[in-house]
Amino acid sequence: MLFISDRQFLQARGITEERLQREAAYQWWGLTVGLKSFDDAWLSQGLAEYSAFSLRESQLTGPQLDALRRELLEKSLTFE
Repeated sequence: MLFISDRQFLQARGITEERLQREAAYQWWGLTVGLKSFDDAWLSQGLAEYSAFSLRESQLTGPQLDALRRELLEKSLTFE
């Protein structure tokens, strides 16, 4: 079961398929992976990002897939 506020669907910008995939993955892994402390949150967050990326990756080809991979690499380089 996915819990997303109905306000997300009423906003002018709408909810994107990508965001819906990410939120579903975050909820799944957030409930599945038991964390010992908040310092372990990276584990469920990393698995959620990977799951959402894998789903998007399976739906794209060619230049779109390259752009998605480049975006993910740039995003990952911003963290220390």
